[in-house]
Amino acid sequence: MNSQASQKKVTSYQVHANLQMQPLGQLQQLSYAGAYFSVQESLFDGQSAAELKEVFSTPVIVGFDKQGKLSALYTEKQLSPSDYNRFYSFFSTAQFIEPDTKPTTTWYAEEERDMGLVSVNYSAQGSLVTKSVAQVLSTQFAVPGIEANPTNSHAEYHFDAHQLAELTALDMYSFYREGELVSKLKNHIHLVKEVDAHYAKDTPWHTGKVDLPTMLNAYFDKPGEQVASSYRQYKRNNQESTISINELLNEMKTKLAQGGDREMVGSYMSILTGVLSQNPEEALALYELFGDEAVPDWQKGATLAVLGDNQSEPAQRLLTQVFLDEDLDNYSRLHALASSISIQTPSFELLGGLEMMVERSLIETDLDDNTSELYETALLTYAGVGAELKESDSYKETIRLKLRSLAKEHPNMSQDYIVTAMGNSRDPKLIKDITQFLNGDDIALKRAAIAAIGQYPEELSFDYLKTVIEQNPNTYEAQLAAKELSRYDSEAIQKFLQDINSEKT
Repeated sequence: MNSQASQKKVTSYQVHANLQMQPLGQLQQLSYAGAYFSVQESLFDGQSAAELKEVFSTPVIVGFDKQGKLSALYTEKQLSPSDYNRFYSFFSTAQFIEPDTKPTTTWYAEEERDMGLVSVNYSAQGSLVTKSVAQVLSTQFAVPGIEANPTNSHAEYHFDAHQLAELTALDMYSFYREGELVSKLKNHIHLVKEVDAHYAKDTPWHTGKVDLPTMLNAYFDKPGEQVASSYRQYKRNNQESTISINELLNEMKTKLAQGGDREMVGSYMSILTGVLSQNPEEALALYELFGDEAVPDWQKGATLAVLGDNQSEPAQRLLTQVFLDEDLDNYSRLHALASSISIQTPSFELLGGLEMMVERSLIETDLDDNTSELYETALLTYAGVGAELKESDSYKETIRLKLRSLAKEHPNMSQDYIVTAMGNSRDPKLIKDITQFLNGDDIALKRAAIAAIGQYPEELSFDYLKTVIEQNPNTYEAQLAAKELSRYDSEAIQKFLQDINSEKT
């Protein structure tokens, strides 16, 4: 459950996960993992709370990075476009962290009935991410992690943070908040479906950071008949990585011609995504799939994200082709843009494509909500992509001039998106441009400016955010500024926040 409790004036979160084990007499084989959140109505207004509570009536998978921050979130239920931003914003700021006062973090498991259902609770709270989180969340899972007699009704587990998300029976696509992403970057949440509760028919996937053969071995000793040959072939060849994307594509087309269904396509796409992470030069072979209605939308998102992760030129070329292709659905194009933001050294082709999208946004007429969202994401990606290139003064100047020009006038985009893009750029010369919006009457713009300032290093942002808190006491804007400051771990900032909390009490 996601509850807000106060201890030392910090927010506390608790995750309640249900793990279903095979009825083997001992708790040996994980077959399904889900996590459920309950949303307090006080966190959201009216209809929003009801919608989110409905989402959380079905499994939601969470993953944590090694600092204890929420790094992955998977939902079974599709959200409407209007819910994306609020949903992402809430979870991208949630931190699941170990209490400073407690040296270890444990999972508490209680066996229920004879079927081997096990409830596992992980609770964590605190104001700082502690180094011991990485030590406590060991690399062991399932059998090696059991520290009690399997016949006992209580057992403790130690999980690696990523393994909870990786070793699930869900095909999944994770979003990351790795600095460049801010709450305005929408649609970076995977829409995922639940599969068989006893073993997965779809390959779990986790942004190329997972050893796919290991996962296949964990879940597909008894694969579904439809794609058994692919799994076995892939497992035979994974050491040499000799299996090709074209081979799998041809096999998939054959199965489709024989009457294969979307679930089968999803299984093939999962394997294709895994192979792609090892053979990025074959990325272009996948292009036709993004216009194929037989390919599940959520699987398109997964494949596009791994393309962003592997950084290769062929992968960048495919991402560019997808987001520029006006004949493709907006879902694919949007995910191609969102996946591009993680690229450290973008190719000239990718940069040119992003700039083209920004230029299109200026001349487009009669925009609907989906197209607006596409161009907004294009702008945020254009400003945020290319961490390594940003060492170049000329590159930074190009982005800076473009953003300043857009801030003066953009016929199709509200200024808060442009301010957010300025934050994504992390150009020190733009921070004064952003701060001009802190004292205006436009609330949305002011809040966007606070979030944008929070993207900058502490030495640039502290004074501005501190001033917001001091000049706007007991307001939502002050809360936002404090939340941005809480991301920094310097003693000066933590003392300032503690003093503010003390004044409130």
